[in-house]
This record gives sequence, C-alpha cells and structure tokens, in this order.
Amino acid sequence: MLHILASDFSGLAPFILGAPIVLLMALVSFIPSSRGHWSGPVLAAPLILLGAVFICMQADMDELPATTWSFLLAPVAIGAASVVVWVARRKRATH
Repeated sequence: MLHILASDFSGLAPFILGAPIVLLMALVSFIPSSRGHWSGPVLAAPLILLGAVFICMQADMDELPATTWSFLLAPVAIGAASVVVWVARRKRATH
C-alpha cells in the first residue's frame, strides 16, 4: 500500500529550485575569485549562508552520522574555498 506523505509539495519548491541555483552560483564564483574580482565572494556568500542555515536547523547535533555532517558542511566548504581563492589572489596582486 502506498502511503502519501502530503497532498501538496509546493512548499519544497524553493529548496528544489533554489538549492541547485545557489550551488551553481558558488561554483561559478571560482572564476571571478581566481582573478581577484569582488564578485567572487558575493556569489559564494549565499551558499555559505545556506550551509550555515542547514547546520543551525539540526536539533540533534550529537546524533548525526559522519556522512550527514559531510553533506551539511559541503556548502560552507565550497563557498569558503572560493573566498580563500579570492583572498589569496588579492594578496598576490598587491605584492
């Protein structure tokens, strides 16, 4: 027997449509970050914030398995890596 969880899943639309767009923005942010342009961190910021929100939404932080932590920390790591590339490029450009 098929159990229907909900009759309407329209509330998930921002997550289904928004999360891939934010991830794509963060991946694209590596291009301007590698050139030292200010738009690199600006494009990466939404993914960092989204990752922080995902981590804050977890109520039982002690009971999460390691694989779940890797999925929760991945957005923050990708966004932070773009910002680190930008900082390194800016330092290299000023010296």
